[in-house]
Order: sequence, then C-alpha cells, then structure tokens
Amino acid sequence: MKKTKYFSTFSGIGGFELGIENAAKELGLATECVGFSEVDKFTTSVYQRHFPNTKNYGDIKQINTDELPDFDLLVGGFPCQDVSMIGKRKGLAGERTGLFYELARILEAKQPKYFVFENVKGLLSSNKGKDFKQILQTLNNLGYGVQWGVLDAQYFRTPQHRERVILVGFLREKCRPEVLSIRGEDRKTILASECIAAFSKRRTKVARHNFINTIIASYHGIGSDGAPGIIEDDGKVRRLTPIECERCQMFPDNWTKLGKDDELISDSQRYHMCGNAVCVSMMRAVFLALFDVICKEEQGAEQR
Repeated sequence: MKKTKYFSTFSGIGGFELGIENAAKELGLATECVGFSEVDKFTTSVYQRHFPNTKNYGDIKQINTDELPDFDLLVGGFPCQDVSMIGKRKGLAGERTGLFYELARILEAKQPKYFVFENVKGLLSSNKGKDFKQILQTLNNLGYGVQWGVLDAQYFRTPQHRERVILVGFLREKCRPEVLSIRGEDRKTILASECIAAFSKRRTKVARHNFINTIIASYHGIGSDGAPGIIEDDGKVRRLTPIECERCQMFPDNWTKLGKDDELISDSQRYHMCGNAVCVSMMRAVFLALFDVICKEEQGAEQR
C-alpha cells in the first residue's frame, strides 16, 4: 500500500492522528498528515508540540481549497454542540455543527478517495433524524458511498462509556461493510488498572460501574449530572485527574500538560481538551479496518 496522505480537520489534540499512526505502524504502512485545521489557541499549542512539522490551515471556514495539497483521506470530528443531547439542538442549522458543510466543501474541491468523520450519538436523532438524512444525502451527492455505525469506546481497551457515530466514505464506490463491522473486545473493560489507576497503582474499580460515564469538555468535578469519578478506599469519590482523563481517551500520560513552547497548560484547559477529543484506541480500530480493506483492494488490482 502506498503512503496514505491525509488532511485533519477539527483536529483537537491529535486523537485522529494517533489513531492513524498506531494503526499504520501495526500494519507496517506509511502515512503523512499534510495539514490540519484548528482554531483554539491552547489546543493548537498542544497539537503543535507533538506534531511540530504539520501546517495549521486555521479556521476551516477560511480555508482556500486551492491552497490545500492533494490528499487521499479527510478526517475530522466536526462540532457536536448543536446535536448533543445536553445542548439546544439547533442541528445543522447551528453555527457549530453546521460546519459539516465545510467538510463537504473540502470533499467537493479535493475529491479524496476516503473520509472518516466522528460525532456524538445525538447526531442520529437531531431534528427527528432529518439532519442525519441531510448529511448522508449531501455525501451521496458528492459521489461517496457511505457507511455509518455507533461505536462505544468501552469496548476498545478503555473503561469509558463513550458512544460515537462514525461515518466512513469511499469516493465513487460502495463503502465496504467490513470497515465498521468492528465491535472491539467481546467484553467490556472491567478493571481500570491500565487506564485509570489511583496513585498507589492498585487495581481500581471505576465509580459504581465497570466503566465511567462519558468525559465531557465541561468536566470539572463530581456532580449530579453523571460526571465520572473514582471511588477511594475510604468510600469517598474524587474527580478524575487530567492524566486519568488522558488515559480514558487513550492518550499518553501528560499529553496535554505542555504547549509547543513548554508553556504549562491549566487543568481547566486539559479537561476541556480531553472532553473534546476522540478516543485514540477506537480510532485505531477504525483505521486498522480501513487500511486493511484498502491494502486488499490494491493487492487485488495488482494481480488483475
């Protein structure tokens, strides 16, 4: 399989990038991020610390597609605030989730062979399902065969219950169903010894369940809204630390601690970044499946 070049949008702290890199490394493939799009200054600083050689094209609404390099794959977790169950649910008419149409603009101009998009489960029910239908119709009109599914991070090596809609598209071809036939492990992650551990590094159960509730961008502590926490030996519940939130999303420890110039990132910003991020292990599984399909098809074409 030739090197896969991709463009990253709504890039956050690089969850898509790590998912792609981890999958490619496991399969012995080469990938290259030709650019990213992010506007938040703290998030951008963390991203550029880890990916210093990748150009930021800034606000997706201001991107001149004529200036973008060619790429094979477009990825992005477009904003969910307008379709989230805890938001005002303006849907695609909202200023933030409506940025999906900027993804469509880039697809139309650059015609990459593939795309992978991510959003919250509420996208399916927004405007009684009409918004999701509009998304699928828009992608179809651009020439993409689309497959979608709901994946839960708790089945992908992390004890976080985090359901997300994943959309995969193939240009002018029917999307291969095996890409999203993945369901992760046969059982949930029961103990958090590898993902969330107390400072004593003992095997620690997460809250009252075998997994924690979804980490959100506004997470600051324990509340009645189901915000996740850790039960200590004395029975008290404490909030997760920033490192534990990173582990729930399967980022390396202290991934969000420093910016590009070694500036210290506040805990408040670190919680915000982790809550907005995609789960690395889940994206790794998606790209393992996608790259496997692409490799098999390329090999088949060579044999014909």
